[in-house]
Amino acid sequence: MVESGQVDIALSKLSKTLDRNERVSFTNTYIKLFKVLMINRLQEAKIATDSTDPFVKLNRSGVSFGTPQNSSFQEFTRREFPNVDVKLYGPRAELFNDLYDGKITAAYMD
Repeated sequence: MVESGQVDIALSKLSKTLDRNERVSFTNTYIKLFKVLMINRLQEAKIATDSTDPFVKLNRSGVSFGTPQNSSFQEFTRREFPNVDVKLYGPRAELFNDLYDGKITAAYMD
């Protein structure tokens, strides 16, 4: 709505991405929320590697990440973990259940 000029200002928990920054003006950040990487430890234990760094260990084909659909985390996941298979979720409860059940290796969100 800001982009189309229907409103002058919007307040929201909205991640600042390059694409969004090119379309609307962002002010100074008033709250910083951090990214969360949740890992199913049983699935992680199956990954053979010498690295203990999750960004190195998990960034490989055959590893699946869940992330909320229509969120900036789709972009973050694909950028920060380009080799993983990304599964998009609507309701977060389904994402959490799949992570718990080992259907995905990790979940990446805020």
